[in-house]
Amino acid sequence: MNQKNNLVLLISLVCAIAVPARSQDPNIQAKIAETRKCSSVKFVMPSSIAVENQAFESFIGVAALPSGAKQKAFSNISSKEKSDFFKIRLSLILLKYPALTNDQKELVLDTIISTSSDQYNKSRPEIVDKARKKSKLLQERALALFAPRDAYEIFAGIYTSDEDLDLIRAYEALLSLPISSRKQRLRELSPKDKSRFWKAQMIYHLALSNLTRNQKEFIADSLKYLTPRTFDFAINNVLVKNEETNALDSLKPRAFEIFSKEEIFAIFMSNGIHKQSPSDSQRSNTVNSVWPGEATPDSSGVLLKPPTCDCVWWCGIGDFGCTNRVGCGATTDGCGWYGDESCTSICRP
Repeated sequence: MNQKNNLVLLISLVCAIAVPARSQDPNIQAKIAETRKCSSVKFVMPSSIAVENQAFESFIGVAALPSGAKQKAFSNISSKEKSDFFKIRLSLILLKYPALTNDQKELVLDTIISTSSDQYNKSRPEIVDKARKKSKLLQERALALFAPRDAYEIFAGIYTSDEDLDLIRAYEALLSLPISSRKQRLRELSPKDKSRFWKAQMIYHLALSNLTRNQKEFIADSLKYLTPRTFDFAINNVLVKNEETNALDSLKPRAFEIFSKEEIFAIFMSNGIHKQSPSDSQRSNTVNSVWPGEATPDSSGVLLKPPTCDCVWWCGIGDFGCTNRVGCGATTDGCGWYGDESCTSICRP
């Protein structure tokens, strides 16, 4: 086993030793058990979750430009878009540099949390002045913790690497699919691309959702677990999960302590942020309404093969509920916590 795998195994063992009481807490175990039972109740998106958000698109639109054009484009976007741009960029810093010290990570996280459109809203001088004072304090902390050049590049620069841009672009490409089609597409991705998808989703919520500091800190700390090997799932239910998948699973009890069950579903179990397409809301419960994984019905309306199961708890789509319907083909992954659990039920209106 190489050094990287040894490190991940050590992390998973430490997690198991450090939080035995939490993982055995009957209340938390009851909450986790609930996620393995299909629910016909309509999923209601919590107000803390950013939805229908165009921030990634705006980010790409600026960050992908050549240097001179980038500066000009940034000056022309709205105050909210400027704020979102920096929060996304700082979140990518936490992903890209896992070796930052705890103090450095805290500063980056504090800056993500405190950054707001007020800093760029010149129409209200008193708000701008307050924001600038806060910004100055963060700048002093930055210069105390980072070399001046690093402090500028992290907290003031707008450069983004091609690797980071590709990560965000790939996520946006998946969002172009209807919500009902994303699960199957995500299941078909390689472990590397699944890793990239979940990293982008965590960046999105870290930067843009209205979460508490503890919640954002949890997401930031989880980034190091999202390796390609973590998403190299067993090909059947007989094989055991690898040590990196187990390390990510060990975070679940803590997540259920600090997030609501709806937040858990929206952040850690959903296949992309909520950008609903017309086809998701307009589907009707008719024989000609074919769900992903189903074969097209023949002329008499009979399905040519059983549908593929596509949920285990909630569906998260409009008025659709997860129905415990006998006859769908169970999958080995694609549902639950980071998609590493079986889909055993099916989404229907």
